[in-house]
Amino acid sequence: TTCLSVLDEPDGDGVLMIMQLNGRSPATGEPVEARTSEFWRVSDGKLSEGRVWYFDTPSVAAKLCGTPDAQRYRSAGSATMEQE
Repeated sequence: TTCLSVLDEPDGDGVLMIMQLNGRSPATGEPVEARTSEFWRVSDGKLSEGRVWYFDTPSVAAKLCGTPDAQRYRSAGSATMEQE
């Protein structure tokens, strides 16, 4: 995992990170790369909120599940943000 960018929230309790994740599919052993946006908020010294968004959720899901075609995930209504 590589952190590509970090943006602090003006009030200082949240941070937005752009991450590059690299790993292997448990289903096929093939390499999987995914770019994500992650938002984390800390309140009273504890993690109070964490959200992760994949730039291309259907493709990541297809690779992790060993499905050759991401189209079935797109047709099931998953939102996709394509990264150029």
